[in-house]
Amino acid sequence: MDLLRAGREGVELHASTLSQESGYYLFKAVKPGDYLVVIPDQELARLDAAPPQPLRVAMPDGGDMVSGQDFLLEPASALPTLEAAANRR
Repeated sequence: MDLLRAGREGVELHASTLSQESGYYLFKAVKPGDYLVVIPDQELARLDAAPPQPLRVAMPDGGDMVSGQDFLLEPASALPTLEAAANRR
Protein backbone atom coordinates (compact mmCIF):
# COMPACT_ATOMS: atom_id res chain seq x y z
CA MET A 1 0.00 0.00 0.00
CA ASP A 2 1.16 3.52 -0.72
CA LEU A 3 0.16 6.62 1.21
CA LEU A 4 0.12 9.72 -1.00
CA ARG A 5 -0.20 13.39 -0.09
CA ALA A 6 -0.40 16.57 -2.14
CA GLY A 7 2.88 18.47 -1.99
CA ARG A 8 4.76 21.24 -3.72
CA GLU A 9 5.64 19.00 -6.66
CA GLY A 10 2.15 17.48 -6.98
CA VAL A 11 1.12 14.20 -5.36
CA GLU A 12 4.04 12.74 -3.40
CA LEU A 13 4.65 9.33 -1.87
CA HIS A 14 4.50 9.80 1.90
CA ALA A 15 4.87 6.17 3.06
CA SER A 16 4.62 2.56 1.89
CA THR A 17 3.67 -0.58 3.75
CA LEU A 18 2.75 -4.19 3.08
CA SER A 19 -0.61 -5.67 3.95
CA GLN A 20 -0.98 -8.88 5.90
CA GLU A 21 -2.56 -11.92 4.29
CA SER A 22 -5.86 -10.88 5.88
CA GLY A 23 -5.61 -7.47 4.18
CA TYR A 24 -4.76 -5.52 7.34
CA TYR A 25 -2.30 -2.67 6.76
CA LEU A 26 -0.84 0.08 8.92
CA PHE A 27 1.04 3.32 8.27
CA LYS A 28 2.91 4.52 11.36
CA ALA A 29 3.50 8.10 12.55
CA VAL A 30 1.26 9.82 9.99
CA LYS A 31 0.89 13.55 10.53
CA PRO A 32 -2.55 15.19 10.43
CA GLY A 33 -3.81 15.98 6.95
CA ASP A 34 -5.53 14.57 3.88
CA TYR A 35 -4.10 11.53 2.13
CA LEU A 36 -4.83 8.95 -0.55
CA VAL A 37 -4.20 5.24 -0.04
CA VAL A 38 -3.49 3.31 -3.25
CA ILE A 39 -2.40 -0.17 -4.21
CA PRO A 40 0.77 0.02 -6.35
CA ASP A 41 0.45 -1.08 -9.99
CA GLN A 42 2.99 -3.90 -9.57
CA GLU A 43 0.92 -5.38 -6.74
CA LEU A 44 -2.28 -5.15 -8.79
CA ALA A 45 -0.49 -6.95 -11.64
CA ARG A 46 0.75 -9.67 -9.26
CA LEU A 47 -2.79 -10.18 -7.98
CA ASP A 48 -4.29 -9.89 -11.49
CA ALA A 49 -6.70 -7.35 -10.00
CA ALA A 50 -8.50 -4.38 -11.50
CA PRO A 51 -7.33 -1.04 -10.04
CA PRO A 52 -9.76 0.13 -7.34
CA GLN A 53 -10.45 3.79 -6.63
CA PRO A 54 -7.94 5.37 -4.23
CA LEU A 55 -9.20 5.73 -0.67
CA ARG A 56 -9.35 9.26 0.72
CA VAL A 57 -8.25 9.43 4.34
CA ALA A 58 -8.21 12.43 6.67
CA MET A 59 -5.79 11.96 9.56
CA PRO A 60 -7.19 13.99 12.46
CA ASP A 61 -5.20 16.20 14.80
CA GLY A 62 -4.06 14.32 17.88
CA GLY A 63 -2.65 11.27 16.08
CA ASP A 64 -5.70 9.05 16.37
CA MET A 65 -6.07 5.76 14.51
CA VAL A 66 -8.18 5.66 11.34
CA SER A 67 -9.81 2.33 10.53
CA GLY A 68 -12.31 0.95 8.05
CA GLN A 69 -10.36 1.96 4.95
CA ASP A 70 -10.84 -1.21 2.94
CA PHE A 71 -10.33 -2.04 -0.73
CA LEU A 72 -12.60 -4.41 -2.61
CA LEU A 73 -10.55 -6.05 -5.34
CA GLU A 74 -12.06 -7.45 -8.52
CA PRO A 75 -10.31 -9.59 -11.12
CA ALA A 76 -8.65 -7.68 -13.94
CA SER A 77 -10.95 -9.57 -16.32
CA ALA A 78 -13.85 -7.56 -14.82
CA LEU A 79 -12.55 -4.43 -16.56
CA PRO A 80 -14.44 -3.58 -19.74
CA THR A 81 -12.39 -3.83 -22.91
CA LEU A 82 -12.21 -1.01 -25.45
CA GLU A 83 -14.16 -3.19 -27.90
CA ALA A 84 -16.98 -3.80 -25.38
CA ALA A 85 -17.14 -0.08 -24.59
CA ALA A 86 -17.41 0.77 -28.29
CA ASN A 87 -20.25 -1.74 -28.75
CA ARG A 88 -22.27 -0.07 -25.98
CA ARG A 89 -22.51 3.22 -27.91
